[in-house]
Amino acid sequence: MNLAGKVVMITGAAGDIGFATAKAFITEGAIPVLIDRNEKSLSEAVKKLKLIDIDNMVDIVDVTSEAEVENLFQSVIEKFGKIDVVVNNVGIAGAIKPIEEMSFHEFQYTMKVNVYSVFLGIKYALPLMKEQGCGSIINMTSDAAERGTSFLSDYIASKHAVCGLTKSAAIEGAPFNVRVNAVSPTSINGSMMDRIMSKSGDVSYNDKIPFGRFGFPDEVSQIILFLASNRASYVTGSTYRVDGGRLTV
Repeated sequence: MNLAGKVVMITGAAGDIGFATAKAFITEGAIPVLIDRNEKSLSEAVKKLKLIDIDNMVDIVDVTSEAEVENLFQSVIEKFGKIDVVVNNVGIAGAIKPIEEMSFHEFQYTMKVNVYSVFLGIKYALPLMKEQGCGSIINMTSDAAERGTSFLSDYIASKHAVCGLTKSAAIEGAPFNVRVNAVSPTSINGSMMDRIMSKSGDVSYNDKIPFGRFGFPDEVSQIILFLASNRASYVTGSTYRVDGGRLTV
């Protein structure tokens, strides 16, 4: 993949997909910058990844705070002098309830975590990458960005927004060889899917996927690796589905 020595920032690094992505990049020889706001979970992830002897950076950051994100990017540049890849991975499932029962605060919070974090990641990555003359930004969306689902209106709206941000940022970055793409998983084994099924009471998700099973975080991370690498040098503004064929049905 030619990712050795690349500085890769991953938000939500302690989550299922974030952890798998960090592991995949480390395997390829990249320099990880792992970001999460859950200190305990991030510490556990670092131990599992055995990062003690690797030149890396681990930080507790609220990526919905502009001040904290700005400071984060400054810190990474001061330490490494560059940022090659940004994976805007952080996200939540939302309130998981009917629209009429959802508070405006709950809706705002889901948009804040899932959309504002991506906007800020793009906002501060783009100028640095434009100056470098290269870079790859990868945003985590969902098959929810192409359909509707009961009880997930806030999540659905947020993922539609991420796709829109991806397309606009791709146009702005293209003249400077900065690529911006999105990855769109369907139901992935992990804590988020467990919560959605538990709160919604819907246990039929597998029935809607032609493969007949949930995806695995590693299957998502491999697409992220591809989009970060020079193998995707002519790919920008795209959304790559990792959905077991769900959206073909």
